[in-house]
Amino acid sequence: MDEKPEELYGAWDASANGIVIALSKIKEDGLVKGELLRVVSLKDAEKKSFTSPAIQTLINESHTIFSSSQKVAKRVTMRADDLRFLSLEYRSALRSALCSLGEEDSELRETIGLYELIWSLTEAIFINSHVSSIVIDVIMWARTCLARTKYADEVSECLRRNKMQQLSEEHFWTQVAYFVLGGLLSNATAFLESYASLTNDAAIGELAKLISNVDMTLLNDPNTQTEFVNRQKELCALCDSGRLWGKGEAEKIARVVSGDSTALKRISCLVDSWFELMPAYLLFLRPRAAPSDLHEIVQECMNMCGSECEGSVDKVICALFSLDSLYALQLICASSPDWWLGAHLADLLYKCDPRTTSAHGIDARQFILMEYAKSLFPEPGMWRVAVDYLMECGEEGRGNLMLLIGTVPVENERTAILLSEICVKTSLGVLAADIARTITYKLLREERWASALSWAMRSDDPSLYSMVANQVIKRCSPEAVLTLDVLSRLSTEMVVSPPLLFLHKYYLFRNSLMNGSKVDAAMLLVDLIISDLVPRNFRDVLYTDLISILNDENEVLIEKEATTNMLRYLNRDDIERRNQAESIDNSTDDWKKKIEMLRFALLKNLVNTISS
Repeated sequence: MDEKPEELYGAWDASANGIVIALSKIKEDGLVKGELLRVVSLKDAEKKSFTSPAIQTLINESHTIFSSSQKVAKRVTMRADDLRFLSLEYRSALRSALCSLGEEDSELRETIGLYELIWSLTEAIFINSHVSSIVIDVIMWARTCLARTKYADEVSECLRRNKMQQLSEEHFWTQVAYFVLGGLLSNATAFLESYASLTNDAAIGELAKLISNVDMTLLNDPNTQTEFVNRQKELCALCDSGRLWGKGEAEKIARVVSGDSTALKRISCLVDSWFELMPAYLLFLRPRAAPSDLHEIVQECMNMCGSECEGSVDKVICALFSLDSLYALQLICASSPDWWLGAHLADLLYKCDPRTTSAHGIDARQFILMEYAKSLFPEPGMWRVAVDYLMECGEEGRGNLMLLIGTVPVENERTAILLSEICVKTSLGVLAADIARTITYKLLREERWASALSWAMRSDDPSLYSMVANQVIKRCSPEAVLTLDVLSRLSTEMVVSPPLLFLHKYYLFRNSLMNGSKVDAAMLLVDLIISDLVPRNFRDVLYTDLISILNDENEVLIEKEATTNMLRYLNRDDIERRNQAESIDNSTDDWKKKIEMLRFALLKNLVNTISS
C-alpha cells in the first residue's frame, strides 16, 4: 500500500502584540493537532514612530533602493555580485544616516550603529559568495564595525613627532592589542615598526616583521592555508627563543597572533562581548574554519569570555553565526525599535535564497514587509513609501492596502492625485472613486468650482457631478462660470447630467459672447433657453443676457424659426408663472417688465428677419 505523503499545516495570527507562525504535522476534523514543529514570533514590542529627520532620510533612500531592486529582480536573476552591490547600497544609506546625526542623538546613533553591525555581519555570512575564506569575511566585518581606535591618535602623534617620553606604554600596547583583535595587522605592524625604530629595539622590530608576514589572503586558497599556519609558527618560535623575555606586552601580542588560546584569553578583557573576540579567535585559532564551523566557534568564544547570550544583540549575532537567518529575523523584529532593519534584511536574504526566510513553505518576509508598511502609514507623507512594500506582498498586501488607503487624510489635490494614481496602478477603482468624492466635497466647501467639477467627473458618479453642477449654478456668478476651464474640455456627448450639460452650454455661450461672436452666442443662448435644461433660478439671468444682445444690435441675430420658438417658450413660461400664484412676490412687476422687454426685442428681431 502506498504511504500518504507527510503533510504540514501552518497557521498565523496577527494581533496588537504579535504575529505568530505555527506549524503542525497532523490535522484531524479540521483542527491542527499533533507535534508542533516550530513557532516563530515576529513581533512582541511596540514600534516607535519615524520622527527623526535622519530616520526619514534613511526610509526614503532605502525605499529607492528597494524599489529599484524589485524591478531588477523581476527582469533577471540577481547574481552574487548584484546582491553584494545591493547590500552595499543599504549599508551606504545606513552610514549616511549615521553621519547626519548630532551628538544630542546618542540613542539613535547607537540604534543605527547596531543596524550597521547586524547588516554587515549578515552580508559577510549570507551574501558574500565565500569564494574567499569565511574567516576573511568576518575579519572585514570586524574592520568595518568593531575596530577600536581609542588611543590611536594619541599614540600616532607621539610616534610621528618622536615624543617617546610622552608616550604612555599602557596606551600603546592596548591600542596594538585592539588592532590585533580587529584584524588590523598592518596598523599594528606600523605602530610596532615606529616604536622599534625610535627605541632601537631589534626584538620589537623582528616582531613587527613577522606579524607583517602573516598574510590573511593566504587563507583564501586551501593550498596556501598551511603557509599561513607556518608563519604563525615563526612567531611562536620568536617567543620560545627568549628574545622577547622581559617584554611581556610584546610577547603577549606575538603569542596571540601565533594562535595561543591562553594569550588570547588574557586580552579578551579588552572587549565588551564575546562576538568582539570572534574575528581574532577565527583568524588566529581557527584560520581554516568553514561556515558550518561557526556555531561551534561561537560557544568556544563564549567560554573564553565567560559569558552567555544575554542581550538581544548577542542573540541576533549568535543566530547569524549559527546560520539561522529566520531566527535572527525573529529576534530583530522583536527587539528593534522599528521594522526597518527586519524588513530590508528579510528582502535581501530572500533575494539571496528564498529558503533563508522560509520554514516549511511559510515565508516570513511577506509578514515583515507588511508590518513595516503598516507602521509607515500613520506617519505624515510616508504612506507613499509604504505602498511599494505592500504591493510586494501579494493578495494579502493588496488587502491591507485597501484598508490603509482609506486612513490617509486627503488634505489637498496633490494627495488626492497621488492616491488616485496608486489606486489605478493597483486596480482599486472603487477606492479611487471614494478619494474623488472626498476631495470633491472639500473643494466645494472651499468654493473651488473648477477643481470640484473636475474631481466629481473623475468619480464616475453622475449623482455627484450633478450635485456639484447644481451647487455651481446656485452659488457661482455668471461671470465666474466663464473661468471654469474644465467645461471647455467637455463635449455634449460626454455629458449625461442635465445640470452639467446646462453649465457646459452656458459656458460655450459666454465664451462666444466674450470672443465677439454675437450671432453664434445668440443662437446658443436661444437653444439653451428652450432646451428645458435651465434651472428656474437661472431663467431671469438668461433672459437678461438675451435682451442685452438683441438690444445691442440692429441686425438680424436670430433666425426666424428660432425666434418663433423662443416667443412660444416665453409665452409658456409667462403662463406658468402666472398660474403659480403662490410663487408671485414683490418682484412680479420686475419680472413682467423683463418679459415684455424680451418679447419686444424678439418681435423686433422677427420683423428684421422677415423684412431682410
